[in-house]
Amino acid sequence: GFFSSDASEWGRIPFDTTYPQEGGLYVESPDGETLYLIGGLYGDGRRASILRSSDKGVTWTAMSSDKLPGEDFHPLSHAAGYYHDSPEGEEIIIFGGRLGTEGTPSSQIWRATVDRSSGILNDFEEK
Repeated sequence: GFFSSDASEWGRIPFDTTYPQEGGLYVESPDGETLYLIGGLYGDGRRASILRSSDKGVTWTAMSSDKLPGEDFHPLSHAAGYYHDSPEGEEIIIFGGRLGTEGTPSSQIWRATVDRSSGILNDFEEK
């Protein structure tokens, strides 16, 4: 595949990242500096992964978390979400989606406080 950050010059996407076949949640920070890819349906099933890109999606880094995705945060796809700037800090809010191998519909709401200085998600919890 190819990418463009300005629609005038194009480059080949590095293939060191596996992208979801469908259902990944892409969330962008309000300043456009950071893009997050949460979950998705891959060839081996749904994942609870959270990846971060600071170059418009050309390269991705797995996010670390105080509460690692996969322990309480179940593998999901087709979720909705947004990046929220609150008085407590920057947050990613995730709504619903489909869980596990069966794709069971979910009504869960998750919140993660983003610490961009150290690249982690703090207080990752179900609401």
